[in-house]
Amino acid sequence: MTASLQVSKKDNKYYIHLQWRQNGKRVQKCIGTGLSVKGNNKRKAEKMMRDTLAEWEAKITVNYENIAFGEYLRRWLEEIRHTLEESTYENYKGVIQTSIAPFFDAERINLAELTGADLQRFYNHRIEAGISPNTIRRYHAIIHHALGAAVKRRKITANPADEVELPKP
Repeated sequence: MTASLQVSKKDNKYYIHLQWRQNGKRVQKCIGTGLSVKGNNKRKAEKMMRDTLAEWEAKITVNYENIAFGEYLRRWLEEIRHTLEESTYENYKGVIQTSIAPFFDAERINLAELTGADLQRFYNHRIEAGISPNTIRRYHAIIHHALGAAVKRRKITANPADEVELPKP
C-alpha cells in the first residue's frame, strides 16, 4: 500500500491519495485532509497521511488471527518466492503441500493459536511415520523461518518454533 499527498487545483487543499492491490486489481482512495496549502500545513498533512496509511493498512490486510496455519505457510511462501532460488522454492512448496500443511489443516490450528506443543506433536507424528531426524530438522527450518516472518510483521508475538525439542540426527 502506498500513500501520497496531492494538492487539488480546484480548492487548493491537501488530499491523501492511497493505492493498493486487491485480488490482482489496483484500488485507489482519495481522502480530503481539510488543510489548505496556505499557512504551512504541509507537515500536518504529512502526519495525517502517515496516520491514515497505517489505519487503512490495518483495515485491508489479511486478518492473520483467523488464518489457518497451513494457509499461512502457503501465503508466506508466495510472499518470499522472489527471494528464493527456484529449486529452493519448489522444495519448500513440496514440503509444505505434502507434509506440513495437511497435518495442521486437519488439526484446524490457526496461526494465532499455534503453540510449541502443536509443533512438537507434528514432529513426533512424523517421526512415528518413519521420517528421519534430518528431515524433521528441514521441516523445522521452514516452519521457524515462516513463523519468524510472522513475528517480524507483528502477526504473532513470539515464535512457537523456539519451544520445541528436535530429534538428534
